Amino acid sequence: MSYELAEKAAAVALKRMGTGTPVPETFKEIASLVLPSLPEATRNLVATLDAEEDVEALCEQFAHVLTSEPPSLDVNGFFFGLAEMVFGDAEGNPPGGETHPEHTLYICGSMRFDPSDMDWPCGPEWWPEERYFQIPSFKALSDHCATLDYDAAWLVACGLIEPLSIALVGEACRRIGPKDLLLDAPFRGIGSGYDGGDLRDVGVVTRDGFASPALLPVKTKSKPRAAANAPKKPKKKSAKKAAKAARKKPRKVSGTKATARRGTSTGSGAARAKRGSKPAGSKAKKASTKKAATKKASSKKPGAKRPVKKTRRKAAARSKAPSRRR
Repeated sequence: MSYELAEKAAAVALKRMGTGTPVPETFKEIASLVLPSLPEATRNLVATLDAEEDVEALCEQFAHVLTSEPPSLDVNGFFFGLAEMVFGDAEGNPPGGETHPEHTLYICGSMRFDPSDMDWPCGPEWWPEERYFQIPSFKALSDHCATLDYDAAWLVACGLIEPLSIALVGEACRRIGPKDLLLDAPFRGIGSGYDGGDLRDVGVVTRDGFASPALLPVKTKSKPRAAANAPKKPKKKSAKKAAKAARKKPRKVSGTKATARRGTSTGSGAARAKRGSKPAGSKAKKASTKKAATKKASSKKPGAKRPVKKTRRKAAARSKAPSRRR
């Protein structure tokens, strides 16, 4: 199975849908990309398909569902899903043993539309009775898949049917218009994809029309303004200014032995002022200044370990000297 080829086909469908390229032209480009990897019988069948007929069929059925079973106002996302369905006959009889699955497009609605959340279509709140759409090309390609091997049938489904559904959904949203798609809702996002597969961000419908992809502006909370009489926060000193202040000679202050001990263990002068204690003696403050200068030097020269150790030993000796003398 060629996953990369199928992804390229889906990317072409999304790109052409965003630029408003007609669906027949888009499908022709998709087919030219995928058909070389499929049997000749597939190429012959694709040449007979009418993509414009598919657009008209989807628009008619989608508009009918919106009128007969309108979604509620809080449904802000439409999901066009793809599933392999097995239907009975027109008289309501169950399918027979030779009936093969048909790739079917259906519609549902969710209140949790979010382009960044792959699970927003799960558990839809709007689940109309006439949600299944009959697309002529899907029926023809499904019948053809029954004659192919698994890998070829997979490529028809993911490389032709799914990209075609993307182009069809985008064109249907453009033609129906915001009045019938939104009713009273402010916007509705559009997603598509196979059940259990990747969710494709098709676009979003607003009052201005359909846009792709669904990039809604995100409202950010504005920062509260400070009051005019609010106290200003103190500016933080830069590392350069802190080092310069540390190199200044400390002012000599008188103090007792107990005060000096508290000063060496309680940290900065701001913390001491908060507690109401007196500043430490000049000797102890010199020791803390030496330590600050040592840290500054070690940050500049991380490899010079010996000078740092010597400086720390000197600072420690000076901090102990006052107590020995006294």
